[in-house]
Amino acid sequence: MLVDPYPRFPRDAPGRARALCYALTRVYELVDTPAGLSCAARALAGADRLYLDTEFQSAHGRCTLSLVQISRGERVFVVDALRLSDLSPLGPVMNTTSTEWVVHAGRQDAQLLTSRLGLGGRPRVFDTQVAWALLTAEAAVSLAYLSYRLLGIRPGKAFQTDDWMRRPLTDPQLEYAASDVEHLPDLLAHLDREASARHRAGLVRLATADQLWPEPELPEKLTLASFRNAWHLGLESQAALRALVDWYAAQPAESRADGPDPRTLMAMAARLPTSATELERLRGVPKRWAAQHAERVISIMNDAAHTAAPSEFIALTPSPYATFFDYRLDAWLQTMRAELCERLQAAPDLLLPRRHLSRIGQAVVGGASAAELSKVITGWRATLLEDAIERYVEQHPPPQPKP
Repeated sequence: MLVDPYPRFPRDAPGRARALCYALTRVYELVDTPAGLSCAARALAGADRLYLDTEFQSAHGRCTLSLVQISRGERVFVVDALRLSDLSPLGPVMNTTSTEWVVHAGRQDAQLLTSRLGLGGRPRVFDTQVAWALLTAEAAVSLAYLSYRLLGIRPGKAFQTDDWMRRPLTDPQLEYAASDVEHLPDLLAHLDREASARHRAGLVRLATADQLWPEPELPEKLTLASFRNAWHLGLESQAALRALVDWYAAQPAESRADGPDPRTLMAMAARLPTSATELERLRGVPKRWAAQHAERVISIMNDAAHTAAPSEFIALTPSPYATFFDYRLDAWLQTMRAELCERLQAAPDLLLPRRHLSRIGQAVVGGASAAELSKVITGWRATLLEDAIERYVEQHPPPQPKP
């Protein structure tokens, strides 16, 4: 006998009825003319909530918007974003602080829409996938799975892999696209009610903003210690690497993004190339970047190498690949993560992703106290985790490296 792991989410009778008669005709309207778009914008204006989804194609590092499915909880407007080059009539409808967007796994949807509509700010968003992750162990679930769990509906997925860039679209394709929005009001009602009962409704919105528009990770501050094999380098190459690291850190973010991985810098310093051709031969050095920066980079490295003073040389020793303390610390972190997330009933991948767990581990290595470890996690996560981490650390102290 299979046991439903989420008994606290009752499936209502209407949901079961819909599951039995899912083939009922859906109310949707195809919008593929400027006049139709203006009518849809008037019908959607002033809504407290807009239920949204998109269809798009990703290719060659860019996304092309094909459809926008949008509803205020009644009719679903399926907007053909390929045939309508100007979607600006939707801008005033969607760019308002009084309207909340409701999406499922909506990071790409929100970014595409804000870009295509030229919205100046970020909307308030409720993401049903994020809400589920703040209430269960599951962080990334499909809309179909969530519709079954909460509403008892078995949505068809026959058109999931269709080419949404081809025209004309068939009626079954349009029905499928509209169905991705049709059940969002019911999902929102279930999830918002449960989140409110656990005093997490506000956290869902904060977590959604964090997931849809994540803050960029600050680039690692490079030092000699950042390069595990820097102990191989002699006097000249070590001086070249230090100079290269200083130059690299001063470059704008876009230049670093187009350049070699930081770890490639050590290969460059070890080789000390004397020409652009020699620099390009190194694995991990982009040719376009080398063509632009080769002369300057080679000059920096060779100047540093030729003026290196023996008194500046740091005799590095190789760090171990692994220690038993590393294994014990990793086990302690994983156990803490599992126990706290079970206690708080939230998905580990959302509440304590690995990058945050790594920060706690670094603080342990640095000798942080229980109170200090509890402050490592910031933002909306701290609301749930700060006291929980401090209590856990007091009851289960982390391992300590042997002197």
